[in-house]
Amino acid sequence: LQAVNPGSSLEALKSHIATQNENGTFKDGNNLPLWVLAVEDYVKNHGNRKVSEPFFAPLLRQIDWMEKNCKAGEGYRFPGEEGKYYPESGSGASVEATSMAYLLYNHAAMWSIRIGSDPKEYTAKAKEIQTYINTRLWKDNLNAYTDEGSNTVTAETIWPMALFAST
Repeated sequence: LQAVNPGSSLEALKSHIATQNENGTFKDGNNLPLWVLAVEDYVKNHGNRKVSEPFFAPLLRQIDWMEKNCKAGEGYRFPGEEGKYYPESGSGASVEATSMAYLLYNHAAMWSIRIGSDPKEYTAKAKEIQTYINTRLWKDNLNAYTDEGSNTVTAETIWPMALFAST
């Protein structure tokens, strides 16, 4: 195994964030906020909690984009997902997008504490989304998460578990 230079990892994250548009989307069209996990992983591995500071504003821009463009009732759905994979789900909330919204709000709460801001708004919203995921997107009969209105189990069912939104 080859050692990774922590500075190069941080620079890669900064380079990625530099491709964020003002509206919160990314120039490559991949708007999954998994970069947030990379920042958090860097913080945990290198012990520098201040590293998340320059990433806070991009995080909030992505939250703003999701609120303006991805709301589907009480959950979220990425633009263009309507019936794309599961025709029966129509325009209801998707497991993937709603889990990503949870990821963003949960990390906004954690990072706001680090920068000395009040996390109350982000904590409440993360909890609200988590409750929605576990009450509206969980299907007991399938023992899985699905898009709202769908009974199709896909790989996306893993998102609430992978992002710690499942209870």
